[in-house]
Amino acid sequence: MCKRLKPMELLTEEYDVLTMRDPPQLLWWGIPITIEILTKYAKKRGFWRDEPGMTALQRLLWAEWDCTLFLRNLTKYRPLELRYPYSLEYSWVVGIYSSYRVQDEELTPAQEDKLIRVLKRELEVDTEPIWFFDQEHRDEEYLDILADRQAKEIRKRKAERKALAASESSAAGVTTTDSTDS
Repeated sequence: MCKRLKPMELLTEEYDVLTMRDPPQLLWWGIPITIEILTKYAKKRGFWRDEPGMTALQRLLWAEWDCTLFLRNLTKYRPLELRYPYSLEYSWVVGIYSSYRVQDEELTPAQEDKLIRVLKRELEVDTEPIWFFDQEHRDEEYLDILADRQAKEIRKRKAERKALAASESSAAGVTTTDSTDS
């Protein structure tokens, strides 16, 4: 595996979506799992489909889908996704944050600790969350995020201008009232 795509404990500034002109590589922070872990979990929860004619890949994809939905419902954390990391050791990362949305979805430390404890207990793993490069870089998601943030910034600036105009006209009214009272 390329040294540039090794997992990281902390997301470095070079991958900060807010400061880059071009979309950076998508990264996910979460708990890494193997095919064996997903298969065992899917069977434990009754999600493993072994219908006649199904390929191993089809069984895994159904297991991935069903496990994702179940874990989202269990944790009540909708941004959770099973993602494909660049890794020779792991097949998926149970993604808690993406580098594109970490600023928008960041949990409090207590919420994050609870979510991680629940996922580790549920999946029967003891690995710690880490940042992984994602194999599926989604530029459209990056563009959507930028558009959302730009729209929020425009609304914020309009509200600030409106508030400033209101305070200026209020101040002007106070001055006029003060001068007519004397």
